[in-house]
Amino acid sequence: MKNYFSSIIIILVVFGFIGLGIAGGIADGKAAKERWNNGICELCGGAYQFSSASHVHNGGDRFYYTCEDCGHTIITYSLMK
Repeated sequence: MKNYFSSIIIILVVFGFIGLGIAGGIADGKAAKERWNNGICELCGGAYQFSSASHVHNGGDRFYYTCEDCGHTIITYSLMK
């Protein structure tokens, strides 16, 4: 009986971590859209242009966009359109 409850607790913890991962991914997507700001730099009003990309081992891809006017750079984890 004790093993049964231990198994249930472990399963709930695993599903909890999965849920937190999904929620974190959704939150990061929303934050990237806010940083992107439809391709308009919040500092000067210039346009962001794709400048570079990198791959982090076991960490996914990062995409860099730089403002044409002021040089401000943002980082997103997905390609922006």
